[in-house]
Amino acid sequence: MSQISAREDSESPLARQHWLSENIPVEAWGDVLAGVHGMSDSLVTHLKAVAVDHQNGIFRGETDVVEKIGGRPPQALDEFIRQERAVFGAAEAVAG
Repeated sequence: MSQISAREDSESPLARQHWLSENIPVEAWGDVLAGVHGMSDSLVTHLKAVAVDHQNGIFRGETDVVEKIGGRPPQALDEFIRQERAVFGAAEAVAG
């Protein structure tokens, strides 16, 4: 299971989507995304490819590139989701 706890999973739609992207087949994930109002086919295709890369560990590993460019160390996806929960909730409210 993802590092995101069940409590966080139930509170954050983005956290649920993150958990789903790790735990359901990519085609089913694409079906979920395609059902989102306003989601273009090209964005669904892109997000499915990102999910495959995520499942295959493409985003694992460490370099100093993010820190050099951004001026601060990178953070894990689940940390970012928790930190920006309000922003993602607002985005969902607009999209919903």
